[in-house]
Amino acid sequence: MEILAGATNHPPNAYHFEFTAEESGLIAPATVTFTDFSEDPEGQITERCWQFGDGSPAVCSTESDHKTVTHVYEQAGHYSVGLTVRDDLNSYAYANEQVSISATPSGVILPVSNTVTAELGAPPMAHSQTRANAFAHRYLVTVTAGQELVIDMRSDEFDSYLYLYDQYNRLLRQDDNSGGGQNARLRYTPVHSGDFLIEATSFQDGTTGNYSLTLELADKNTPVIATIEASTFLDNPLDNLFIARLPESFQATFYSWSFGDGSRTVSTDEAVVAHTFPRKGQFTVTVTAVNASNREANGSQPFAINSEVHAPETRFRVSPLFGEKPLRVFFANESTSRLTGDELNYVWQFGDGEISTDKDPAHTFTREGTYHVVLQAFSSLTQQSASFSMPVTVIDRSSANIPVTGMTRFRPQVLMAGFDPMLVDLLDTDMKVFAVVRPGSAPLQTVRAIQNGSDFALI
Repeated sequence: MEILAGATNHPPNAYHFEFTAEESGLIAPATVTFTDFSEDPEGQITERCWQFGDGSPAVCSTESDHKTVTHVYEQAGHYSVGLTVRDDLNSYAYANEQVSISATPSGVILPVSNTVTAELGAPPMAHSQTRANAFAHRYLVTVTAGQELVIDMRSDEFDSYLYLYDQYNRLLRQDDNSGGGQNARLRYTPVHSGDFLIEATSFQDGTTGNYSLTLELADKNTPVIATIEASTFLDNPLDNLFIARLPESFQATFYSWSFGDGSRTVSTDEAVVAHTFPRKGQFTVTVTAVNASNREANGSQPFAINSEVHAPETRFRVSPLFGEKPLRVFFANESTSRLTGDELNYVWQFGDGEISTDKDPAHTFTREGTYHVVLQAFSSLTQQSASFSMPVTVIDRSSANIPVTGMTRFRPQVLMAGFDPMLVDLLDTDMKVFAVVRPGSAPLQTVRAIQNGSDFALI
């Protein structure tokens, strides 16, 4: 026997296999026959395993001459079929092919440039492929690659809804209200010629009623219409997101938006733009889209903005809240606005005759007393304002009318001056209490609190 040093076994050659269908063609349910032409240059193929890509079990055969297998595809779709071959020395090779099974044609054949009227829920009655509880009528239409198909569904009795599927039952498009009001409109430009399935149905399951369906092929010389959709932010209905819908074939590269509220025109390179309206009302939103061929598409649609304008949420922090004169106090402004792009303006009144328009001012109080500091915030978009107030107490240790006491951690004491009820901080704690300071010839009383478990009580 001659021994070749370093000799290795080469794996078999798994060639791309062929498949054929019965006379009915590749239309579900489709019976497909697969034939393998793989070879092994150094031996023989001892096993073939087929995987059909539809979730069915693999089919394996150890008969060397068993090169053909038959499989039935029950549903339309695209399937990746794999073949694994093994030779007599346990080397493997793999090949795969794509098999596309079309849906069984079902539905009324509807030529383009045609309008039909029907009653949803009446014969020929069917249910949507996407929503099993929704009544639907199905229409078949043949479209040439590159032609833009425009589908309009209108009804005065229910909210129209459209689905568009390809010949493999894949959902391509769906639409609710692009036709305005309760009317649906779909625009689609196929890359490949073929048959397409239209489902005319309703937004709500189980709805019945009369409707009309119109199919047209868009003329390249006619103006391209852009439809506008709006989505309102939940935290503030004045904030809206607008989307321009255009035919895929248009391929817009530039968008110009106008919102009808006196604001500036906004230019973007995306079909989505956000905008905050200054007030409630009826506004007409307009978009102009331009593509690389300098062709324009225009769209305009009114929108009802029903939210009340939100005034600014005004608040601030103070440090310190009280102390000896002269008392330098720092104010941290925490005011916010819910309106996107709203720049707030501020006016501070410190209660001693001084004012400031800074966002985070500092102020020195030179005389004893309780000063109610007021911050007023103004919205630059709506001109509405809101106010917030906190007291600052300034004491004079040299005054005979103000008792001076110390402070302990468990029995905090607060020195007060003034004549009004006020909210004060307990020293060295995170607690606040309402305190009343009584005027009179006698020295002003000291407000004290004791801790009782997790609560504080005035004494």
